[in-house]
Amino acid sequence: MYWYLRDHPDLYMPPKELAFFGIEQRRVTAREYHAAFMGKGARLGGDATVRYLASPSACREIAGAVPHARILIMLRHPVDTIASMHADAVFLRQEPIQDLAAALDAESQRRMTCPPGQTNQLLYRDQVRWDEHVSRYLATFEHVHITLFDDFVADSVGSYQAVLRFLGVDDSHAPRERVYNVRKQVRHPLVQRLIANPGHLPVRIARTVLPLGVRRMIARRLLWWNAAPAVSAIDPAIADRLARELRDSVERLEAIIGRDLTTWKVPPRPAQHGLPAN
Repeated sequence: MYWYLRDHPDLYMPPKELAFFGIEQRRVTAREYHAAFMGKGARLGGDATVRYLASPSACREIAGAVPHARILIMLRHPVDTIASMHADAVFLRQEPIQDLAAALDAESQRRMTCPPGQTNQLLYRDQVRWDEHVSRYLATFEHVHITLFDDFVADSVGSYQAVLRFLGVDDSHAPRERVYNVRKQVRHPLVQRLIANPGHLPVRIARTVLPLGVRRMIARRLLWWNAAPAVSAIDPAIADRLARELRDSVERLEAIIGRDLTTWKVPPRPAQHGLPAN
């Protein structure tokens, strides 16, 4: 969805994952964040940062800075989401445990070090308790639009047009078709360590001489170049275990958004390649 919105002439979408709101994940200064939106002629500007959804502090900070913000939320089968989040965290060298089952078992220890009122992106089950996160945003903001990833896959253009109507911009714009890459693996570990570690000397130098947008563009292109397709499968036993653990959360979400989520109460079907970009 981000790439579709970025193509719209009435919208300005800076690079994904600015991660300014939320004390757990802030990556940019206020000056850098505001500069990312300066001098743009679009009617509306947006910030696409996935982890805002699970962060209680991000929700509060967004409300304090932009109380009338229009919130877009895309929800995916929670088990699929956990597998994808873990794969991305491993790819970005944020997750040292490459085995998903072992990473899930490490959550209890990780939770002990997570400050109250904050979240940790490596607490995978917490990240996908959609009922809690959606309720928080619905209670905080007047305008919230929820898209199910299943609907987006089935009708990406229709889902995109529904978002445009929610934003109050021209919904006749035809997006360019894009492809969603389900899994990635690292081609060259040394390059990945450089990209993922802000403490390395070249990264520190870049922060002092290059604007945020240029740094993000360089990092994004390096990530694309260093990524190779990987097998997109989750162990059926792990998928079944997670589906059972998260069933109550899914049932509460059903009541909140008024949608039948029966397919989310069981393990997901094997992931497919060539899905539209989110």
